[in-house]
Amino acid sequence: MSPPRRPIAAAALPAEFARRGHQPGTRCVACRRLLRRDEIALAQDAGGRRLACAACAGLGGLEFVPAGNPALTRRLQQPGGRAAVPVLEWHHRQRRHVRVGTLAAAAAVVRARAACLADADARAGRRQRNQVRLAREDAAYHAEFAAAVRARFPGCPAGEERRITDHACAKHSGRVGRGAAAKELSERAVTLAVVAWIRHQETAYDRLLAGGVPRATARERIRPRLREVLAAWRTGQATPAPAPAPATPANAELRARLDAAGDFFLD
Repeated sequence: MSPPRRPIAAAALPAEFARRGHQPGTRCVACRRLLRRDEIALAQDAGGRRLACAACAGLGGLEFVPAGNPALTRRLQQPGGRAAVPVLEWHHRQRRHVRVGTLAAAAAVVRARAACLADADARAGRRQRNQVRLAREDAAYHAEFAAAVRARFPGCPAGEERRITDHACAKHSGRVGRGAAAKELSERAVTLAVVAWIRHQETAYDRLLAGGVPRATARERIRPRLREVLAAWRTGQATPAPAPAPATPANAELRARLDAAGDFFLD
């Protein structure tokens, strides 16, 4: 599987780069031709708003190499020849540029691919050793984070600290346990991980969302229960049993909808 594309902040844009994924109506600044969305064009300013098509920018002799092979990308520079040009695309969700490939001279691409083939076994060995090392480091981090959860919340049920850690610290999840503050075992990061776990496991939050309750309203409704469990875990008390929901028409209607839908939406 290819590694995730690396986002590039506007302040870190390279001096020379090409763009792909243009907005409708974008034209080449030289020949005024409309650019296709998937066409590669060379940026003519620092932000990449003014673009020149490949023909006008002199990119016709360069070959596009997609991102995904870091070793190949590193070797695409040709000493004394045309420098490789990174190709960027705007990522709307992250609101950043993402590198999608590189333009390089055909001879440089051939040489780089040959070099990659020559040391493929050595690089595979390094990757395997790195994977073992990273797995060992991640296991040690999980153990430290679980210990921090248990130290700050001694009342959480036995083994719950490991489940909280596995959820919050899962790789590539983007959850609180993968942040820099969590790696330092900050009290805020550990507390946020526990709060998220209680919200989903000890309250009716997921059931409310599945029943069509807006997120903000659901969070407001479960806040007393969340605080109750959090206080008990923090002071070393047993987890209090949830209070039964009042028998109101709205609750009865929600209960009927949830029973009809089943429990497929629960974690």
